[in-house]
Amino acid sequence: MTSAKISQPAPTENWLHALWVFPGLLKFNLQTVQGQDVQIKFAGWHNSSHGPDFHDACVGIGSDEYFGAVEMHLVSSDWYAHQHHLNPAYNNVILHVCLYKDKAQAIHCQSGAEIPELVLADQIAIPGSMELDPSVILPQYHELPGRCGAVAAHQSCHQLLSVIGHAAEHRMSIKSQKLLELWDTHDPEELLFQSIFRVLGYPNYADAFQELGALYPLKFLLPMLRQPQRYTRAEILARWFGTCGLLENLPDRIDDPSLRKELSHWRQIWQELPDKPSYQVSLKNPQRPQNSPERRLLGMYHHLYRIASEGLLKSWLKLMESLSDVRQDKHLGKTTLSMTQGMFPTPDWETWAAFLSIGSGRVSQGLQLVGRDRCLLLWANAIVPFFFVYSRKAHLDEMEKLVYQLFIALPPEADNQHTRFMQKRLDWQSLAAKPLKTLGVQQGLIQIRSDFCQNFYQGCQQCEFPDLIRPLID
Repeated sequence: MTSAKISQPAPTENWLHALWVFPGLLKFNLQTVQGQDVQIKFAGWHNSSHGPDFHDACVGIGSDEYFGAVEMHLVSSDWYAHQHHLNPAYNNVILHVCLYKDKAQAIHCQSGAEIPELVLADQIAIPGSMELDPSVILPQYHELPGRCGAVAAHQSCHQLLSVIGHAAEHRMSIKSQKLLELWDTHDPEELLFQSIFRVLGYPNYADAFQELGALYPLKFLLPMLRQPQRYTRAEILARWFGTCGLLENLPDRIDDPSLRKELSHWRQIWQELPDKPSYQVSLKNPQRPQNSPERRLLGMYHHLYRIASEGLLKSWLKLMESLSDVRQDKHLGKTTLSMTQGMFPTPDWETWAAFLSIGSGRVSQGLQLVGRDRCLLLWANAIVPFFFVYSRKAHLDEMEKLVYQLFIALPPEADNQHTRFMQKRLDWQSLAAKPLKTLGVQQGLIQIRSDFCQNFYQGCQQCEFPDLIRPLID
């Protein structure tokens, strides 16, 4: 009588990820293909989104210590099959881990550097490792707090909030530094214009919109902006859309007749311009359709037309003055956001409110061209840094206090991967008294991640951040 053979499940990349976060299942004398000893000092944080599989890992390779990303595949050739060698997002990979080496080729990233490679097929210490269930292990690992979370949990959060506040102020200073360096040699109003333009393009079009603002500065646009709107709209948007390449290869079919007519008119204006600027930065595809460059450019146009009679700087100074009058209001943050949205109107007649991009179908309900979250990003990345420098340069102490107060009081934007990361590491849900969710707290968390979780080559185990929040907690 023959005994039935118990079949093992086929390995998957997720199983490989689970094996990586349990290095005790691996042999102690790990070595790369190149013959260098490997020590997993910190596996890194598991990434279930785009990019390398683990971020912020700390790995000893040979006599050196590396801090960065780890990418994993079942077979080594998948690195090239998935075209990671062409993607700059993988330039910070410090180790390529695979189960099998199926081709005798070195692993290179887009920058040309060779990446050390670790093959695990012969380095698994425990045969039962195939029983690891990644569907259980990886979500648990993903939710693990950092050492900072272990320190902060179930304790008073006064010291933590103080550290977050200092981090937020530091972040504001960093963002202001570039403006400070340019202030004495540039027109402040142009700096404000380019700052706003850049942030409206964030994240996919920031560089492209900044270049667009330099090619067509505010002093060039203002004379056109003070003309009747029909002329102004066509002349400015034809230049913006044309320079960005949005008027090339227009779809054969654009269902909305007014949109079709307008785009055709803009293309004609663009084609007849005698001098066209040289544009270096390409537009990337948006991750979300409502973030298309068309909508962002229309939003910027309406803002500029709204402030054309008073001027950009005077209009924002007037807004700051109005906010100063209500700075004691407990709803200061909401009032600020409401007034800011008024600076970026979407008129009822605006055709583009019903379209996400050139050639897209009509949306069921019109959308604001510049919405709530974009206004919050403008305050965090353009308005606050600008008026922080402006108030310092003009010795306006009360304005400087107001700027910081607004930075702290404004509501937060929607959570992103950086804030969600820090909330998990700090075990946010277990804090006895959670800090208020404000833009300042959010920016402080992002800065802490940058300063500690990403910048220091020490991994979570040796991070110094828990020591900063410990003194008044113990």
